Amino acid sequence: MSVANVLTLLALALALTHFSIPLLYYLYLRSRWLNKPWDIKKDPSYRPRVTIIVPTYNEAGLIESKLDNIFEQDYPKDLMSIIVDSVGILRIEHSSPLKYVKNE
Repeated sequence: MSVANVLTLLALALALTHFSIPLLYYLYLRSRWLNKPWDIKKDPSYRPRVTIIVPTYNEAGLIESKLDNIFEQDYPKDLMSIIVDSVGILRIEHSSPLKYVKNE
């Protein structure tokens, strides 16, 4: 038996091991665990809290229109918080659930 044949057989054995063990593990899990019902009940009225982070750099001219765009969303305002992260000069006069962070 030549060296090429031995290497070919070794490569085939490694490939078979590499692909067959995960496949057998998946089949075992599928037969044992994945067929069970999960008993998950969906609540259609559930809405998670959302935090929107707006990073800016000298965006004084554009940030107000961006915040207006965010507030026009159909998401409840009491579940939405907005963080404006500013590096440059920024003046915001907006009545909102807004948290202002200034990096220096």
